[in-house]
Amino acid sequence: MRRLFDDIMEGTLDFVLLRPVNSQFLVSIREVVVWRFVDIFLGAGTAAWGCIRLTGHVPLWSVAMFVLMLMAGFTIVYCFWLMLATMCFWFVRIQNIEMVFWNVFEAGRFPVQVYPGWVQWTLTYLIPMAFITTFPAMAGSGDPDRISPQIVVTAVSMATAMFVLSAWFWRAGLRRYSGASA
Repeated sequence: MRRLFDDIMEGTLDFVLLRPVNSQFLVSIREVVVWRFVDIFLGAGTAAWGCIRLTGHVPLWSVAMFVLMLMAGFTIVYCFWLMLATMCFWFVRIQNIEMVFWNVFEAGRFPVQVYPGWVQWTLTYLIPMAFITTFPAMAGSGDPDRISPQIVVTAVSMATAMFVLSAWFWRAGLRRYSGASA
């Protein structure tokens, strides 16, 4: 997404838009940093080791809920980040929004339960940090009472809604884009 900021500002997004694939898809995957996969594997290994050490075993349903909640959280982060990047179609100087994005996501380093009630609600529904960090961790704990089916349904619904909204927002931004030739 960081590259998208520059492409919109410099007009080089035209090269992406001319390709015969979905532009949102191509913008999202055109630059893959292979070394980031090491972070993913290390994180997955640490989570698996922690769950096994915590409970002695990890039930299959717990692993499935963890993966589902992690996928929903990933989708929410992706959509949130895409919508912020898409704002470059309307605003000229928005590169600093990346710093705002990362600073807001610093709140996700802690479980939402450590915050007061109104902050918990904000970090769950307005800035969906709980669906990105806290709820996947609760799902992977192996305790069936820690995460309710209602939270899982809400996470999947929120991820789906965010995906639809971000795709719509992307298309609206593209209609606003004038390109390098304008």
